[in-house]
Amino acid sequence: MKRGLFLCVLSMLCWHVNAAFVVREVVLSELPEYVIPIPQEGDTLSVDALKESAMIYAELGAIEKAADLTEKYIQKTHNAQILQQDALVAHQEKEPFKKLNEAYTPKFDGWSLFYLYAGLIGLFIAVVLNLKREGDRVARVLIGVFLFLHSLFIIHISLFRAKYTFYIPHSLYSSASFSFLYGPLLYFYFKRISSNYKLRIIDALHLLPSLLLIAYLIPIYMYPAEQKLAMMYQREAQVGWLDHAIVVLKTVSLITYAFLCYKIYTRNRKIGQTGIKAMIWQKNITIFNGVYVLSYIIYGLIITRLVNAEFLVHPQILSMAVLVLYVGYSAYINPNVLVGGEKKPEPIKKYKKSGLAESLSQELADRIHYIFDHEEYFRHNDISLENLSAKLECSRHHTSQVINAHFQCSFFELVNRYRIQEAKDQMAQDVYRNLTIIEIAYGVGFNNKVTFNKAFKKDTGLTPSQYIEAITRNSGKLGVNTLRQG
Repeated sequence: MKRGLFLCVLSMLCWHVNAAFVVREVVLSELPEYVIPIPQEGDTLSVDALKESAMIYAELGAIEKAADLTEKYIQKTHNAQILQQDALVAHQEKEPFKKLNEAYTPKFDGWSLFYLYAGLIGLFIAVVLNLKREGDRVARVLIGVFLFLHSLFIIHISLFRAKYTFYIPHSLYSSASFSFLYGPLLYFYFKRISSNYKLRIIDALHLLPSLLLIAYLIPIYMYPAEQKLAMMYQREAQVGWLDHAIVVLKTVSLITYAFLCYKIYTRNRKIGQTGIKAMIWQKNITIFNGVYVLSYIIYGLIITRLVNAEFLVHPQILSMAVLVLYVGYSAYINPNVLVGGEKKPEPIKKYKKSGLAESLSQELADRIHYIFDHEEYFRHNDISLENLSAKLECSRHHTSQVINAHFQCSFFELVNRYRIQEAKDQMAQDVYRNLTIIEIAYGVGFNNKVTFNKAFKKDTGLTPSQYIEAITRNSGKLGVNTLRQG
């Protein structure tokens, strides 16, 4: 009797366990079709039903279906707070919900914080520059606005990466409106600090692309927050034609104005009428801007989904951030150079009676350094004191005086010093091993081998052939001793 009762109870328990298992399997397999269907295109399932369905699937352990319904709810309501529900939080470490949290939950990472920092620094520098009275006012405004717009874009990118733009829907396309201003601002800034260029009414045509874009975006800016939020979620899923158009047109604008800025820089370097510090400043900005343009092209391919390489997004934003920080550094170290305050020296005529002023003497010495070090003026085989004086816009007497005072040698000794040093550098490098000695001599500016040998021996105490043998023995580099002796 007892044994029969025990078997009866055991059978009932087994039946209940098995029934529960069967019911669960039926629910998981049949629920989507018969109880709470997953909405397809054109379905009108309410947001409440979506939310409840997501909760049920999460509690039943159907993670993929729960995540799918949760995302549909977020895209329909534009509210990611559902991810904080207890039923969903329990699965946040699982892959489908990890992706949802990465896509919709606001959180600053290392990159976002760095970009935010760089952007705030840039805003501060832009304001400070325009509060100062030193330097050229127009140059201050141009570089200040350029820096301000870059900084706003970087901050917007920081908030976008951290997903905080979903909580600031009116930020939609806020940085796109000035996409076509970067190039013109930098271009006219270069013209201003190079030749004191005065802006004309016709120059306003450079603003036309930006004005047309703003006019097109005004209706979007007037949308209510809910509609802008819907557009943000739509952009997350699919890039629209407007994004493609902005990327293409901005790329064309950046390339065009980068080329114009480069032409101004090369012209200034060629005529040598800009101060040494200003020349270095222009060179660095030209390089930074070129790197930015190249990285933006890659960035544009990625954000328009033409290239799938998310990690390559960073170089473009990083180049902007570095440019902003460099401008900030330069504003602290060389504020006069930044705002066009470094002027080229007055012609030496003013100093004929009073002698050469110490400050002007140092300025001329700096310019000679730049001409010889960066332009390699010593390579010209027709170089003369008269030519150098004309390049410096001063008399032969004052050029010679500066060389004697700052370089402790004569003009021709200075030229030969640079030429011989360049020749020695080439002799020590394998890449020049196929050159003869006379080819090296001509390459560094000498007109004949005799003069070269004489100057070389005076500087080193050895003939060129002896010097090659000496460095070959000392270094053991096989590439050097193959230098032809002709």
